[in-house]
Order: sequence, then C-alpha cells, then structure tokens
Amino acid sequence: FHSHARHTMSNGIPARVGVTRKSQATNVLLVHSELGKVKPRVFAKAPSADFAFGVCKARDPEGAKDVTMKWVEHKPNPDSIPGPDFKAMNKLGAVNEVVTASEAAAFRSEHHITLRGGDHGKVDKTPVLPSDVNPDHVYGRSSAAPTIEETRYTGDAVDIKTIVQGGFINEWITMNEKRAGQMLAKNEWREPKTTKAAAGHASTILSKNAAETNKALPFKMKKFENVPSRALAGVK
Repeated sequence: FHSHARHTMSNGIPARVGVTRKSQATNVLLVHSELGKVKPRVFAKAPSADFAFGVCKARDPEGAKDVTMKWVEHKPNPDSIPGPDFKAMNKLGAVNEVVTASEAAAFRSEHHITLRGGDHGKVDKTPVLPSDVNPDHVYGRSSAAPTIEETRYTGDAVDIKTIVQGGFINEWITMNEKRAGQMLAKNEWREPKTTKAAAGHASTILSKNAAETNKALPFKMKKFENVPSRALAGVK
C-alpha cells in the first residue's frame, strides 16, 4: 500500500509523491478534470485529430448561402412527351359520328392527338392595355379642362392654393356661424302636444281622485241620525 499526496512545486506543476503507474492515467477516480476544460478521456486512447465518430459524410460544395441567394428558373425537359389532348380527340370523334364509349376509346387509339408543347402551345391570356400599344395614352380625364356638366354641378375649378390654405374649412366655419341661431332654435325644448286619448285618461284619473277625497258617510237609519254615539261620548 502506498499513500499518495498532491503537492505543488514552485513553477505551479502539481508534484506527486509515491509510485506512478500507467493504469492511473485510465482510472476515472484518479484523473481530475482541469478547470475550463472537458473531462479527459480515460477509457481509451485518444484518436488522431482528423478522426470522426460515426459516418463521415462528404461536405456539399453548395451551401445554404448559394441556395438562398441564387434563383434558378425552371427549365422544362425537352425530352418529355406531352399528354393526350382529349378535347381535340372528342371533338374529332363527334365530327366522325362516334357516340358510344367503346367507339370513342377505339377512335382515340387510332387517332391519337397530343397536347402542343413549347411556347407555341401556350396561350397568352394577358390583356392588352392601350398604353402597351400607345406610350402616350393617358387614362382618365384631365381635370384642367372640366366639361360643362361638371361645371354645372361642382362649379368652377378650384386652385391648389385654396386647398392648401384651408379655404373650404374657413368657408364651412363662416356658414355655420351665420346659421348658429337657427340650429339652436331647432334644439330648444318644446312641450309635447296632448292627444285626445291622453286627455281622456287624465280626466278619468282626476275624477277617481276627487271621489276618494269626498268620503261617503256611514249608513244610518233615519231614526238614529240624531242620536249621538255612546262610544265617542267621552272623547273630546
């Protein structure tokens, strides 16, 4: 049994006292990890610097930058065979009096028509604009020379100076200041008009209230009208 002690020399290198064996370098309990570094490998010999664990795949020379920063347009395959043109074959079959499904299948096998490929088979559906033909074409109507009908409804043309300086705003404020009295008069409180039905309901309620105020006298026989009450005789 040998005791081991860890000491530090003057140059900072840790010194060992005792026997040093080769097996100590592969013992996970004796090998300590250095500060700021990964834990050392003790189970096997370290491989070379160019060693790669797992399958080493060849690096693609075309990276993500080349893929995203470059746009490649689609180029159709010149050797591709165009598909059958059923519209043209059915039209030709109707001309030749082909009416049943079996006759149509046999007719298409004998008179096979394919779709037209290439640029000549494409139909350009882009509408032709007047400006495409005539570069000097102007859309709309010039506001510098309004028609008589526009002048009749909107008045004379307004210059840009009036619009920028707020001429229409000032005109609107002046117009509303002049008719402020009329607008306030329209908003005054007015007593609601009484209808015949409301007057009838009111008269019925007033008559009921008057009848309740005039309380009816208790019923007495004529011979007892002048007899004072004995229960209220001592009450003053």
